[in-house]
Amino acid sequence: MLITAINFVMKRKFNQYKVFFHNFSYFDSVFLLHILSDLSNDIKPIINHGNFIDLKFKFDNKYILYFRDTYLLLPASLKELAINFKVQQKGLFPHLFVNNSDIILNYIGKIPEYKYFNEDEISLDEYNNYCTKFNTNNWNLKSECIKYCEQDCISLYQVINEFSKKNI
Repeated sequence: MLITAINFVMKRKFNQYKVFFHNFSYFDSVFLLHILSDLSNDIKPIINHGNFIDLKFKFDNKYILYFRDTYLLLPASLKELAINFKVQQKGLFPHLFVNNSDIILNYIGKIPEYKYFNEDEISLDEYNNYCTKFNTNNWNLKSECIKYCEQDCISLYQVINEFSKKNI
């Protein structure tokens, strides 16, 4: 999926674009570096205190994409940023459920229990409200994962947009 996404932006029309990840230095860069290094030999990181400030990725010997970490600029969780900037909230997702090796990726069934959600990010009331959106056995891991990722992207975009308006 990530390879497909990177191939999608490796086009002339996206030359000089900046691609933002929230918490890139601590999480996303691990996955992305492996993929980018397979696609190009021209990758130049700017690193400060072990954090990726900027990752310059050159492809087709002439086009450049920049990958940046918004967490270094806005050091708060995406949930907190969405609240503070009054933009669309990021979604809810049972990360601990997906990390369970007994769960198949095409899982459709009961809504994962509250214990599978990050309890620091979701209250029991929020969980119960989330559960009301589903019938008992129709929770779909794949569709919920896609929805969660889309909501995260929208939230981050809206946060960056609002932040840029305040700092012009």
